[in-house]
Amino acid sequence: MRKCEECGEYTLKEVCVRCGAKTVSPLPPHFSPTDRYGKYRRMLKRERGILSSAASDSSGEKMKDIEAERESGGGAGGKKL
Repeated sequence: MRKCEECGEYTLKEVCVRCGAKTVSPLPPHFSPTDRYGKYRRMLKRERGILSSAASDSSGEKMKDIEAERESGGGAGGKKL
């Protein structure tokens, strides 16, 4: 489902059938702790000036810690789930 940026009409098409404007997805992507594309989304936001590099670095470090713990079998009492 997509929403027109100009008139607010909902459609399944890339271009609004009523006014011909571009349509966008009205919902944010679903959260996943194993976000495979988060790195690229943050890079794009940083390039556009939406995200400061300090904010993305701190979240990136947390994710690296989580991934390292998962690979080592840490957490959950040392048992792999």
